[in-house]
Amino acid sequence: MSKTYIGIDSGKSGAIAILQEGYPLRIEPMPLTGHKSKKTSVLDGYALKGLFRGLKVIGDIHVIAEKPMLMARRFKDKNGEEKSVGSNNMASVSFKNAGFILGLLVGLDIPYTEIRPTDWQRLMYAGEPKRDNKKDTSIAVAQRIFPDTTFMFPRGRVINNNMTDAALIAEYGRRRNL
Repeated sequence: MSKTYIGIDSGKSGAIAILQEGYPLRIEPMPLTGHKSKKTSVLDGYALKGLFRGLKVIGDIHVIAEKPMLMARRFKDKNGEEKSVGSNNMASVSFKNAGFILGLLVGLDIPYTEIRPTDWQRLMYAGEPKRDNKKDTSIAVAQRIFPDTTFMFPRGRVINNNMTDAALIAEYGRRRNL
């Protein structure tokens, strides 16, 4: 039986990628509940639990979850001095989602590994030309590795970098044999 790798980008607009040998890459949006507006929707724990239970039936699975990182935002104050602020709303949502997801995985007895974004990016972006935006790099690498996958949610008009990140996180797990 082959191993299934599940890559998770746990942000509010995150995604879940399922990479199983012999099957096309499958990507699901992070399940949300409430109004579809990003301001009022929250992680749908019941839908996520159902997804993980369904995947557990497959057999040998391993989840690779990206650790949310607190990014300092830099700005100049009125005197021209550079300052930084250590938290923002998106970071707190990612931390809350990541904690919920890890708790769910433990409760369902699903093995997982947490990785820092810089760890999977170092391996997956190796040999890529330097780009100004990591989102562009993620999109280019994912399209090269998974050329038959459309990285757009239904009714989407642009490539979703959360989907490409989740796919690359799953591929990182496969390459590292986690």
